[in-house]
Amino acid sequence: MYIPLPEQPARAQMFKIHLGDTPNALTQADFEELGRRTEGFSGSDVAVVVKDVLMEPVRKTQEATHFRRAAPRRPTLQGLPVLAARFCKPVFSPCWAAEGALSRERNRDCK
Repeated sequence: MYIPLPEQPARAQMFKIHLGDTPNALTQADFEELGRRTEGFSGSDVAVVVKDVLMEPVRKTQEATHFRRAAPRRPTLQGLPVLAARFCKPVFSPCWAAEGALSRERNRDCK
């Protein structure tokens, strides 16, 4: 029995399904573009792509040699910066030894 590969609308829907409740900023147009760009992908291929993308932050963190404090995204609380600072947790960004050696000026906080 032959089961054909999913068409563009089905692949777009698969991206939505595999992302599930994961917060993202993708629009309907983005999902449609993903569906167009993945011609020839099976449902399993789409699942692997989504899983791989979702694991990228974990890989970056595991490969980091150290971390530096990064500027957090502060919520706008209508003129209450003290309150906003109180509820914002510190944000850290991963750094690698090679980054500091290749571009000390750009990464001078990565020491």
